[in-house]
Amino acid sequence: MNLISLIYRRLLDSEKLRSLCATYAGKPAIFNTEAPDDKQEGWEGKSQYPRINFTCDMQANEERSSVGTLNIVAYTEGTSLVILEIEAAIKECFRDILLCPDDGGPYSFAWARTDPFLLEGNVIGQEISIDMVEYSPQETTDPDPIIALNQYIKELYPDSTVVGIDRLNEVTDTSKTPVFYCRLITLNKVNGNNMNTVAWMDCRIAVHLLCPDKSKNIKMIAAVAQRIAVDERIILLDNSPMNISEVQVDRQADYLKSGQLYVAGKYGVLKYRAKEHAIMKNVILSKEE
Repeated sequence: MNLISLIYRRLLDSEKLRSLCATYAGKPAIFNTEAPDDKQEGWEGKSQYPRINFTCDMQANEERSSVGTLNIVAYTEGTSLVILEIEAAIKECFRDILLCPDDGGPYSFAWARTDPFLLEGNVIGQEISIDMVEYSPQETTDPDPIIALNQYIKELYPDSTVVGIDRLNEVTDTSKTPVFYCRLITLNKVNGNNMNTVAWMDCRIAVHLLCPDKSKNIKMIAAVAQRIAVDERIILLDNSPMNISEVQVDRQADYLKSGQLYVAGKYGVLKYRAKEHAIMKNVILSKEE
């Protein structure tokens, strides 16, 4: 199911919204496009309010660290206070969840702002803007520090979900199942020993723990940090070590957008084929001639 379909189903499955919205063709008046005009048979001659329209603007906003914005507009008659109930129900639909569609993601959602407005006549509305944060695959190439850290965390918390290891459902409630996500920040070539046979790489990784329970969140993220600090290394897939140089926890960070744990390490990549010296290469070629 694609992202638009998952968002629509999420709104449609809300018992609160079903009870508050008008109906069109036997379903709650929730639309991904412009709502049908009031002369359409689907309204059955009844009021077309309250109703909801939503759109996805997949334009990245670097300032807010989002890959797009979910804009949801609720309309109702001016004399009704139901608009506030609809806003609360919409926010609840996207609080503490991950959506994993076929066309990207997974995505989390963070409320950004609500703008009330008044239309001509007796119709009022509220435009609810929700930031969308994408947790795209971070795997690189062997030896891969992201895969290694994912496996390390999974061994420490086998009941949790780790993006990149576990298969996510279309909808994951992070208040019930904490979700770890490891994100590569930087990867740099540095100097080290035996550089004729090994290329040394410094990497910095951010670890997000998607869990709204603040007490559980800090306990779990601190446990991961302390375990890494004690072990001082993480074993990569080729059984070589990544030596840890820094472990930092920032409990004030936004766990959805920034991550709370930062891990820095250094590992080596074997130069499987030694580079021939230019003079020796010329000598060999001369002999062959």
